[in-house]
Amino acid sequence: MKLISFSVTNYRSITNAHKINLNDATVLLGKNNEGKSNIIKALALSMSVISGRYRRTMYKGKNETDNYDWERDFPVDLQNRKNGLNTIFKLDFELDENEVRDFRREVKSRVHSGEITIQIQIGKNNIPDITIPKKGTANFTKKKIEINNFIRKRIQFNYISAIRTEEDAINIVEETLSQELRIIEKQDEYLAAIEKINNLQNDILNNIGGKIKEVLVKFLPNITDVKLKIEEEQRRFNLRRNIDVIINDGTPTKIEYKGDGIKSLVSLAMLTDRYNIEGASIIAIDEPEAHLHPEVIRELNKVIIELSRKNQVIVSTHNPLFVNKMNLRSNIIINDGKAKIVKNIKEIRDILGVRVTDNLINADKVLIVEGQTDKIVLEKIFCCMSAKIKKSMDDKSFEIIALSGASKLSERLYQMSNYMCKYLVLLDNDDEGHKSFDLAKKGNLLEIKNTIFTNCIGMAKSEFEDCFLSEAYRVEIKEEYGVDIDNRNFKTNKKWSERMESTFLNQAKSWNEQIEKEVKIFVANVLIAKMDSENILNANKRNSIDYLIKSIEEILNYESNI
Repeated sequence: MKLISFSVTNYRSITNAHKINLNDATVLLGKNNEGKSNIIKALALSMSVISGRYRRTMYKGKNETDNYDWERDFPVDLQNRKNGLNTIFKLDFELDENEVRDFRREVKSRVHSGEITIQIQIGKNNIPDITIPKKGTANFTKKKIEINNFIRKRIQFNYISAIRTEEDAINIVEETLSQELRIIEKQDEYLAAIEKINNLQNDILNNIGGKIKEVLVKFLPNITDVKLKIEEEQRRFNLRRNIDVIINDGTPTKIEYKGDGIKSLVSLAMLTDRYNIEGASIIAIDEPEAHLHPEVIRELNKVIIELSRKNQVIVSTHNPLFVNKMNLRSNIIINDGKAKIVKNIKEIRDILGVRVTDNLINADKVLIVEGQTDKIVLEKIFCCMSAKIKKSMDDKSFEIIALSGASKLSERLYQMSNYMCKYLVLLDNDDEGHKSFDLAKKGNLLEIKNTIFTNCIGMAKSEFEDCFLSEAYRVEIKEEYGVDIDNRNFKTNKKWSERMESTFLNQAKSWNEQIEKEVKIFVANVLIAKMDSENILNANKRNSIDYLIKSIEEILNYESNI
């Protein structure tokens, strides 16, 4: 089972958020006080009604997602009108084939489309009214209790609020462990132990009941029996609760004495690697960045991505790091009490107030390369080999950014993530390139899927210049520097800069870092001058360039299909 969409009408600041489509990972974005947190709270309130946790009585200051107060939760500026005074939630669930068969057996009704909608209305009396809207099938509404119970048994919902106290953390720990511990409650050994506990407790309860009866009959002679009873479910519930969380970071300490950041992480960590999930599992997290250091936020984002592989995760945030850049339709903008699907990165930048200065970058999609020569040559290659990339460079939606060496990678990636850019990275296949990749990956700034190395066939180490035919610039090198690269020093399997250094030194020429940069720029200019009329790529070593073009085009194709 999966929750595929959610609608909210007249709840706090949300007047009409219709059919918010939910994916495996959905990100709600918006400025402060625009209502993204209220969408999360509305979903939590809806789930409390479906699950039976809803309480009509108000507990002010606590459990506000388990109850509703019309004066607090219905939009204040609409409370004086005559009609439309209900808050309305709609949840659309999608059933798999097995669940469709189970539905027919348990509810004694068919669900042809594989989808069920549950509508919840709450008015001034604060009492939820559940209906099952389905055109032409009055029988569905008649069976709303059975249908609600069907959904209830097959859904697990966890809500993590933005304000995460030790009580919130403990509640999440207890609820998660309670779900996990249920798996052993079907085992024979556990059932036998429960029966043993039941018998031991009943002996004492019966004895106490008898003593109470002896006292009461003196005043009320008609009393024939007094029984004390512990419900079976309550006994099981108590065995799953009252758990202390002790965190040892040098000194074992209860979680209530740890900082807010630790409490936040414990709340989220308990939801990972759950094995006792039956049906749908939905995790709603309000401002996961609250109380956390930026470096921890990056690690947390990785945890949330991992959570979304087995659970539906819904996050409300105004932190750019949580934006799903690879699937823009998973991002929902909440603004002016309404919700809409993101169409482009600019919309996200605008709503989050991200400002990109002209001297930095304006493009939504970026290729990061190690040096200026890489950029010079690739811009020409893209223009010659891909009309789609050329068009994107012309309209400034795609740009190439050159680093001053691979060591600057992490610093620049941090900027890119803050400026909401989708990026690929091209690195030399050498020690410095891999070291920079490892550092960026460790900082949760880069992944294998958006990194391309200049891996040349038959070479242990290689760099960008190794992808090109040496014949394309041999004559020009001879004329400019008096060095002939058509010799055994250059024809080895070492990377280009090492081969060029050996060749220069062997022919009694000077070589240092500055000369290396100069030669690379010279070669780059020679290559772009010949690119229109000659094939300058080495057929056996161009695979990295070809795959780079393919990867960029895939990103551009995805954007154009949104």
